[in-house]
Amino acid sequence: MVYFITGKSGSGKTTLAYRMGYEMAQRGVRVIVLDGARVRKWFPSGYSDAGRRRNVRLVATLAAMLEEQGYTVIVELFAPTRELRMAARRMWSVSQLIYLPGGTLWKGTAYEEPAKEELVEMFRGACPGQAQWAEGSRT
Repeated sequence: MVYFITGKSGSGKTTLAYRMGYEMAQRGVRVIVLDGARVRKWFPSGYSDAGRRRNVRLVATLAAMLEEQGYTVIVELFAPTRELRMAARRMWSVSQLIYLPGGTLWKGTAYEEPAKEELVEMFRGACPGQAQWAEGSRT
């Protein structure tokens, strides 16, 4: 199971992710938090559209590997488009999107807020571990 927390900068993604992780661990759940900013620190990708796509793809891949090994994974990251969110979610067996409203955007950055259908139901990936990344996005 992957919990995918997304939203704008300063919306509380990191706080919620680590709080959820702590609570789950206290209940004996094998849980790990993948913080998009921390992953970016170790695997720099920049903040261009291509860089953001690389970061989402990397975090999604790491989450898929951990989910496959039996972990509950909490992913928190800026995923600005439905296309990116859905490509990531297709890699996971089961996921739940959590959108946090509020926050801010860097100048020139767009964010496509999730549609209701993205938020309402659990998503079962069509082919776990195999994202359908848009052509030209394999960066």
